[in-house]
Amino acid sequence: MGRKELFRTNKSEILKRFSRKPYYFSTLDISNIKDELKEESLIPNSMSYDRFLNRLIDEGLNTFSLHIKDIYKTRYSFKKNIDHDLFASILSGKQTFLSMTTALRLQGLTDYRDEVIFVSKELSDKSEYIYNNTLEQSAIDKAFINGSPRYSNTIGKLDGKNYIFLSPKYSSNYEVITKKDGVRVSSINRAFVEMIINLHYFKTYTTIIDIFKPLKDKLNIEKIYRYINMQNYIYPYFQCAGFYLEQIGFNKDELKDFKKNISDLKFYTQKSKFEIVGEDYLFNEYWKMYY
Repeated sequence: MGRKELFRTNKSEILKRFSRKPYYFSTLDISNIKDELKEESLIPNSMSYDRFLNRLIDEGLNTFSLHIKDIYKTRYSFKKNIDHDLFASILSGKQTFLSMTTALRLQGLTDYRDEVIFVSKELSDKSEYIYNNTLEQSAIDKAFINGSPRYSNTIGKLDGKNYIFLSPKYSSNYEVITKKDGVRVSSINRAFVEMIINLHYFKTYTTIIDIFKPLKDKLNIEKIYRYINMQNYIYPYFQCAGFYLEQIGFNKDELKDFKKNISDLKFYTQKSKFEIVGEDYLFNEYWKMYY
């Protein structure tokens, strides 16, 4: 039986391999499926990857490519219209998850910044590395009053959506949950912390308060505390989180653990506030926070 005939005879079974989640396949995925099909004698042993791919394209396989810097992240799918969330969720491997407002949107909690897809993959475990740097107030002031926010330089755009790739510190994917469709996302508790430490993507601190105030009853302050504690941030994010949580609606008695961890340093909700929103900082004495 000829190459085309064998493929045609087993077409239904071949295409069934591409109906499994996550529905978007890399070059390696397709190559692995090709090898499986050869082992099962469903396609000729002589069929090359390019011939196999072209046959799939003839059957309706679509190509989706995201341009990032000088490279393209390309995936293939029999879906005609791209599902950006599913597409983004597999771009950086199995450990990829969607974060910040993207995670909240997928949990039905907000539609803020729905044109942006935040894609995260944690850095490797560096728990044995010890920071010896002593943080001084002058360094914080210099970084936040006059410093510029640090945006990801790994960004891409596809079909009207902006993809922003982030590399958070290792936490063994703490508070990363899996939705029914298999997409991994930050929980609301993790998303809260992600957003307060990446405020520059949301313009001003009031945005965070506006998003989470209606969600107060869904937040778990013990999990928020634990996540900040395990991250061992250089900056004093306990007092930052406490400030936000009180603004959202928690009372001071509920936030005693955050208060206990306030440093001797004064901290900021965001960098270069005057340049961004044209307003000077106010100061919260209880949390030692400029906002």
